[in-house]
Amino acid sequence: MVLNRSGMWQEEVTVPSVQTFLIPEAMTFEEAAALLVNYITAYMVLFDFGNLQPGHSVLVHMAAGGVGMAAVQLCRTVENVTVFGTASASKHEALKENGVTHPIDYHTTDYVDEIKKISPKGVDIVMDPLGGSDTAKGYNLLKPMGKVVTYGEL
Repeated sequence: MVLNRSGMWQEEVTVPSVQTFLIPEAMTFEEAAALLVNYITAYMVLFDFGNLQPGHSVLVHMAAGGVGMAAVQLCRTVENVTVFGTASASKHEALKENGVTHPIDYHTTDYVDEIKKISPKGVDIVMDPLGGSDTAKGYNLLKPMGKVVTYGEL
């Protein structure tokens, strides 16, 4: 596994050995890739930028995606975190099994209205890979001192 800031979409790269890590024998190539892409992104959004703490609430957009599912699972490592997750209804059962407290079908439900019904004061962290008008909606869902963290491809 290689951690590097840029240039990793090439066929061959040269990186310092301190940025390389052996894939554990019990881990597949796909799991190693998910660790680097999905889990490190989710970890940084939640803990480095979002400052996730016990008792917080989090809105995870695209909760059934790679970063979203990683975030949902990482939220389980902190006590008493309420997770709102947007995804298609067909994915709600899997989301519940992985720790989403309140799955929301963004196709049929206004997620802002749904969250405000359950948590009138809003949420502490919004994970926003969507951008655009959803960033403004997320900002308006924040509790005092809450954080919207935008992320995604450049």
